[in-house]
Amino acid sequence: MTCPRNVTSTSSPRSRTLRRTWLARCFSSRTPTLGMSPPVSTSVGTISRGKTQNNRAVLSEVGGDLHRWLAGQANRELGVLPRESTLTLQSDRWRRSLTSPAGHRPPWSCRRAETRGNAKASMAPGASRLYMHEIIHIVGAGAQGYMEMTKEWAATRPGRGGNRLVGTWASVGATGNWPEVVNLWELTLEDWYGMLDRSYIHREANAHLADWWSRALQYRSGGVDRMLVPAPWSPSLDDLLGRAVRGVLFLQEVSAVRAGAASDYLAAMEREWLPVLRRLGLEVVGAFEGLMTDTEVVVLWAAPGLDAYRGYLEHRLADPGFAAWRRRAREFVTGWRETLWHPAPGTPLSGV
Repeated sequence: MTCPRNVTSTSSPRSRTLRRTWLARCFSSRTPTLGMSPPVSTSVGTISRGKTQNNRAVLSEVGGDLHRWLAGQANRELGVLPRESTLTLQSDRWRRSLTSPAGHRPPWSCRRAETRGNAKASMAPGASRLYMHEIIHIVGAGAQGYMEMTKEWAATRPGRGGNRLVGTWASVGATGNWPEVVNLWELTLEDWYGMLDRSYIHREANAHLADWWSRALQYRSGGVDRMLVPAPWSPSLDDLLGRAVRGVLFLQEVSAVRAGAASDYLAAMEREWLPVLRRLGLEVVGAFEGLMTDTEVVVLWAAPGLDAYRGYLEHRLADPGFAAWRRRAREFVTGWRETLWHPAPGTPLSGV
């Protein structure tokens, strides 16, 4: 069937219906170049009523933009029909876009949002938990006294909600600043909101806490806190207690990472470094990225005995595998520091 290049435009309903019939037949005869062939009678009936439902059902497979182009051509009351060369060009162009390689997506494509390194969505399994990591500046020989006060405070919390003490540790002076104490607390998001509400919004009086703070002044002069988000593979306190994880020494890594690279670094650590340290006898206590920064990672490991730490240190000094891991880590890390800590007796993960 041959379609005329022009159809005389008139205003009578019969003429408009006739013109639409010709349009429908033209599209029916040409659509094989698009891989489609709707029945003439169906197209005629649909377009003669001024609707395009059937056309849309067929054309939607090719993509919304091409669908709208063709449907618009069929519905326009124009005297000039699209040239067959134009249809062929359109079909070829859209067919190429449908089969184009990644990175050359057709205009209608909806690309799923990618999770960036600094996105906490990658940490959904631990999303209900937060951690407060406190570095306490100790006055003189007050480390043991302050850790005892921390244990005392934690003992008042069971059954009352709020922070749960994961551990309190004093620094091994030869490996970092001294004298210092580190506390690690586990809390829920609701605990965090409640703390903000009570202490900083409503400023509720707490005589017990005020007394504790007053007594703590003899042991500490200040400190630095950070809020942390656990990696998906970071165990909870209940997980650690259930597996009876204990340590006589704890190895803390604080890494500065490229902005947004924290979760990627932690994922690489889980795959490539965690199995190595477990074979050496160390166990992960926590693997975290900062809640309020995208350039910091904190990881804490437990050594159940001196032999486990010895095995780790000898591996680090002599095994090429450690150097290989550090090279891999430098894809994410711009600076890295380890310190050793010894636990207060009687704390949840203490092996002494």
